[in-house]
Amino acid sequence: MSRKQRQLSFNSGISLFLVLLIIMCLVSFASLSLTSAMADLRLSDKYEEQVIRYYSARNEAQKDLARLNTSAGPLSDADSRGMITRHYPAGDTQQLTVVFAPSSSRDSDAEQKKDPEFRVISEKLESTVEYDLDESLHLMKE
Repeated sequence: MSRKQRQLSFNSGISLFLVLLIIMCLVSFASLSLTSAMADLRLSDKYEEQVIRYYSARNEAQKDLARLNTSAGPLSDADSRGMITRHYPAGDTQQLTVVFAPSSSRDSDAEQKKDPEFRVISEKLESTVEYDLDESLHLMKE
């Protein structure tokens, strides 16, 4: 009987070890996936904030376009070709640069306007931060 009890306890020890190993693996993988999910959440929150700021800047540009089309009189910030360039902040490190140009098309003959209507000809999202890139090449000398 003594021999049977020793064999039984040895077999139960191996199964206990395997169960503990599986539990440890599951806990490790669960913590890794939780960490990955939290990082993805932070990244998506940053992206959401960036998109909101970008579209807020575009909305401001559209409001300025409507103001330009309803304003009367000469514009002080137009260049020699009548183009207007304006910058709208789109976050801490970006700005939206929009170029408005007078439209060449006119309304019907009965109702021609003296002031040109404007349209957007260029939109560009630019960085307001200058990056100092290290482009040096480190070579190993023999």
